[in-house]
Amino acid sequence: MRSHQAGTQTNSGEESRWSGHNGTKKRNNTLLSLLAVMLTGTVASLIASATFFGLTLGFRPRFEISPYVAHHDLPSGSQYRFKLVNRSRRPMVDVDLKAFIDTPVKVPGSHVPVHRLRRLALNTTDPIAISGRRKGDSQARHARRILLSCDLLQEWPDDQAASLVLRITCRDGWTGTFRQAEQVFPLHTQIRAGTFGFGDSLNVE
Repeated sequence: MRSHQAGTQTNSGEESRWSGHNGTKKRNNTLLSLLAVMLTGTVASLIASATFFGLTLGFRPRFEISPYVAHHDLPSGSQYRFKLVNRSRRPMVDVDLKAFIDTPVKVPGSHVPVHRLRRLALNTTDPIAISGRRKGDSQARHARRILLSCDLLQEWPDDQAASLVLRITCRDGWTGTFRQAEQVFPLHTQIRAGTFGFGDSLNVE
């Protein structure tokens, strides 16, 4: 009788240990499944973010600003123009153009100068829209000349003390993606006598 009871107790102990082992295994499998789901979700999120970022970059406005300022003398006075060309078939909208004289100013106790910006008037109404490139467009409406409403050399007499900056902010007309860019003109040698060429040309002729 005692032998039978001992055998029963031994079997019960083995069953308990087996049951505990199975429970631990199930918990481990559940944990691994949760980790796999979390890892899969994280990887999918990273891929989606990278794809969205790539598409955003691909659908930003694509444009070029001429590295020169065109200078043309008229009986009424001197005229100075910038030129902007839309390199995409998509239109540019909410185009905001600003020109500045940028003067670095030393600050006591700092080795990094502060840039003091003085805005120059442009003969344009902001914001504007610029058409996308179209084959056969005889008017080249994707290119835009921007006239300064002042005598540039009077406003910027010393290119060793300051520089000229043209800042452009705009959105893609199809996707609404935002872009901001600046063209810096550090020297007077970037002022060229003449007028800009037609269409895509950024040269002063």
